[in-house]
Amino acid sequence: MRSPIARTVLITFALAGCGADAGGNLLEPSVSSFARSANADTKTKHIRGTLETVETDLPGSAFPILRRRLEGTGTASHLGRFTVVANITLTVNPLAGTGTGIGTGTYTAANGDVLTTTAVGQAVVVAGIATVTETVTVTGGTGRFEGATGTLVVMRRVVQATGASTGTIDGTITLPK
Repeated sequence: MRSPIARTVLITFALAGCGADAGGNLLEPSVSSFARSANADTKTKHIRGTLETVETDLPGSAFPILRRRLEGTGTASHLGRFTVVANITLTVNPLAGTGTGIGTGTYTAANGDVLTTTAVGQAVVVAGIATVTETVTVTGGTGRFEGATGTLVVMRRVVQATGASTGTIDGTITLPK
């Protein structure tokens, strides 16, 4: 049986975030989100949104190195409604109430266009709530996201008792013209 801290850290990692949303309509980009990058052949867009996810164990986990699958949904500027799926490898430190993780994931827009990503993250567990901060690197995509690059910060709060998380996404992606 896993310790409460280990369970909390287990259910903390994935590709999604927690924190106060800046408000506004997530489907309507701000003027600055269409800013041109230094390269005239690309354009940079600000991505902001929210998500809800659930994590489950994958076969082959052995404490303190654990494998998890994250699945969820959300809404974000320039993505609209999306689904997210990620596979994560976690290293848990139950004595410190912390963990680190790495993984890969996909964000799929309602029309089927996909952003592919890698991520690194850290979690801190306090009173049954894990606060996770992940740096997500956009590595490409399909459709309107083909050739995309960028960085997103995903912050999530994971409730240990349920394994569910809610959070925010904030960052930029650069797209070929």
